[in-house]
Amino acid sequence: MEKMKKYYIEFKPESKIIPDFVELGMIKGVRVTYTNTGSGKKEKGIIKKVHPEGGKAWVVYNCGGDWENYEQYTGALTEYSLLTKGWENEIE
Repeated sequence: MEKMKKYYIEFKPESKIIPDFVELGMIKGVRVTYTNTGSGKKEKGIIKKVHPEGGKAWVVYNCGGDWENYEQYTGALTEYSLLTKGWENEIE
């Protein structure tokens, strides 16, 4: 148990990146649009999990339209800078 407390104390300062990510609304279950920097192609996705170090998240892109069950699909680790909150047809 003592070892766990030490890890938590050491990890906590590094995790301050996550609140910045959360503050922007990029949390589990949020719809996002991925933009490929090379081709400009856009793809709809849903954040499955935010990376503990911040700056990126696992995003489910292709689930055959089964968005309600996105958690059952494999997510691709994607840099936050390539994501826009919302799906393109829903972005205001």
